[in-house]
This record gives sequence, C-alpha cells and structure tokens, in this order.
Amino acid sequence: MKMESIDFRNFIENDSNPFVLFDFGGHIKYLNNSAEILLGYINPKVLYDLALEYAPKSYGHKNILSNLEFDTFSFFSIMVGYEDDENIYIRLYNKPLIKQEKNVSKEMLIATDVNSLLEANITLFEMQSDTKLSLFVDQDLPMFKIDQNSFSKIIRKMLTSFIGSQSLSIDLKLLFGEYLVLGETKYQILELILKSQKRDTSNDDEIMQMVQQTCFSCQTKKDVFKLQLPIIL
Repeated sequence: MKMESIDFRNFIENDSNPFVLFDFGGHIKYLNNSAEILLGYINPKVLYDLALEYAPKSYGHKNILSNLEFDTFSFFSIMVGYEDDENIYIRLYNKPLIKQEKNVSKEMLIATDVNSLLEANITLFEMQSDTKLSLFVDQDLPMFKIDQNSFSKIIRKMLTSFIGSQSLSIDLKLLFGEYLVLGETKYQILELILKSQKRDTSNDDEIMQMVQQTCFSCQTKKDVFKLQLPIIL
C-alpha cells in the first residue's frame, strides 16, 4: 500500500494528545478532538505563544520535555514544528497514567446513577456551608458499578475542605481516550473535579488514605481535587 493513499487525519483527530495547527497570525486552522476539549479551559493564544517560544530555528520539528499544567490538564512534553512560513503546529503529550495494582472487589459494587449520588452528597454539604456552587455534569452518563459507601465518604471529606470558601466549581465528565488500568483490565475514566480559589488542605493525607483503599485514583493541589473513577459496567 502506498503511503500517499493513507488518510492520517482520522488518527490525529482521535488522538488523546492535543494537536493544533495555527497560521502565523495565530489563527487556528485545525485542531483535533482533544485540543478542542483543552481549549474549553484555556485561551488559544497560550498555545500559540508556546509554539512560537519553542519553535525550531529552521524548518522541521522540535521535541521539548517540559512539565506543563493548564487547569486540570497535565503534559510532560510538547512538539512544535513548521514546514513553511504560513503554518505552525503544536502537539502536547499527556502524562501517562500509572498502572495500579489494585483488585476490584465486585461484591462491594452496585450499579449506580453517579449524578444522583453526587447531588445527594452536595445537598448535605449545602446544609453546612454558604459556599456558592456551580455544578457541571453529563446527564447522559451510563449507570455503572461503584462502591457507593466509599465514594460518598470520600466526596463528603473532600467537600469539607471547601467549607468557608466563597465559591466551588464541581465538574463531572468522561475522559475520552484515557484509561485507568486495574490489574490487567483497562477501564474508561470518569473524572470528578472540585476546584476553588483556596481550600483547607489539612485532611489531604486522610483523603488519600481513603482513596488508596478503593479502585479510585486521586490528585490533589492547593485549590483542586481530581478524583478518577473506573467505568465498570
């Protein structure tokens, strides 16, 4: 098969690593699905300026190892390149997920509408705090199996960290093209993000210990929790 006959656009379009093609005026000429999601959180000019900063001095491409974080997105490397004076592209490489040597205890899992379970825990939080909430969820999420008790305990403990905060955004979404590996099985990921300008971090160690007892994964920062759940059907 001749390489010229292969259409590589479908591979780029469905790549989990964001790819953006700019003209040299900074206007987007093409972006794949992952980049479209990323640009829902950051200004395209951020990526354009990054491309100009790391562009090679002559035609071709350049790989740069650099830990980059934009909102809840984390990358370990970027590639910047151009083949003419009209266009420049940037590709960002997601930090790989770490395989977790955890066994899923199916006996503890119950088919659950996670939106309803989350909202029930948020209602309890609202009874304790005047924090202004903004909630974004995917109403089309499928029912999947979850340890309801552990999930609720972790969420309540996380929410407690935001008591006294002026505002709190809660975002529940599927991560496309990313997977959580438990044992030898790969699961699609549902990610819950709780973010505010500041929070109480004194309970972070306790929260991480609770997460370690489950098949969940969690990252913490001074202003955010990211809890990742495997979609077990």
